[in-house]
Amino acid sequence: MNAPPTGIGFYARTLSVPTHGTPAQMAKRLKDCGASWVAFLGCWQDKSGPGRTFKQRVPKLDETARYVEACKGAGIDCWVWGFPWIGHERDYMEAMRRVAAKVGARGLLHDPEVSYRDSSKPPPKGSAGQGEAVDASGLAVQATYAARQAQALIELDRELVADLRLAPSGITSYGMADFHALPWRQLAEGGAWGSPQLYTVGPDLVDRGLASWRKRGFATIIPSVPTYGENSGAALDRHLARFVNGNEPDVSGFAFWSFQQTGGVEWKTIAKWSEMLKTSQCR
Repeated sequence: MNAPPTGIGFYARTLSVPTHGTPAQMAKRLKDCGASWVAFLGCWQDKSGPGRTFKQRVPKLDETARYVEACKGAGIDCWVWGFPWIGHERDYMEAMRRVAAKVGARGLLHDPEVSYRDSSKPPPKGSAGQGEAVDASGLAVQATYAARQAQALIELDRELVADLRLAPSGITSYGMADFHALPWRQLAEGGAWGSPQLYTVGPDLVDRGLASWRKRGFATIIPSVPTYGENSGAALDRHLARFVNGNEPDVSGFAFWSFQQTGGVEWKTIAKWSEMLKTSQCR
């Protein structure tokens, strides 16, 4: 099936029985709430700690494979997602390849964020206090370099997709694209679908965030939404309704961050929206 995911999906990061249950329990929970897909972590790169040392974290392959096997057995579509750091694209993609090949993933989802942002430009006027971080943490990244490295990321992705015969990859990043000077043209060329992270924004910015991603070339949109913070819990149902209020073209589903943070009333809300998406009752 050579297409983006649809319907209800989840991010899964550091797998363990305390956070995700056993593989069988996780698969059952996903099936019971009507989820159709889940994206497992394949690689996380960043610079942190004293001296901002570069680090690359990868999951335990055998453990990830057990969770993927259980989810596939329950009819859940399995993807691999990762967080690349500028200048380390080849190492990142090699790590993604190992995980995707090991578990037989259907496709990839890449999350280029702060390290690809042109920090030589100030945030747009009016963006401060709008529910989304715009600070680049002092990174001295210039637009030309960011564009070149984003292009390298996309070219490596295309090689991997062709070699493993994967579905076209997705891109997830800051939900308010207008607030962030990322190499959007290159990223959109490599992303068959986009997942704007609209976690903490208020109702006035949801439509603007979706429109900003469509304007940059993402035709298929699966917003990333929260099971944490101010728009989670009892507020989750109201937040999801903001995406289908008639002001924007249809979204193709939702990606929830994250499985391990989901609980209580959220599972019931997600199950309700799964049915609504299947029957086109959310418009």
